[in-house]
Amino acid sequence: MGEGLLANCCPPARAPRAAGSWQLVICDGSQISGPGAQGTDYRWHVAYDPVAQQIRELHLSDVHTGESLTRYQLGPGTVVLGDRNFAKASALIATRTQGRTWWCA
Repeated sequence: MGEGLLANCCPPARAPRAAGSWQLVICDGSQISGPGAQGTDYRWHVAYDPVAQQIRELHLSDVHTGESLTRYQLGPGTVVLGDRNFAKASALIATRTQGRTWWCA
């Protein structure tokens, strides 16, 4: 239900990109806790294009789903900037084989 609601609030929009150019996308996630919660209720995961100033993707998940670059639909020529929570070998390898470049800070 949450994914469908988010899709309606944030329709996909892609800024045009010149052939052969790079596109920077910043990926991050955080937690959502409801009133009176003893911990995390949900997690949100976002991919943001700072040049176009647009959210490319927004995902809502349960508390058991961590940050991963494999969640996003990012194509070749994309430079992904993420924090150390994205630095998992299997996801980094999968991302690189799809033609994406990543930096974890």
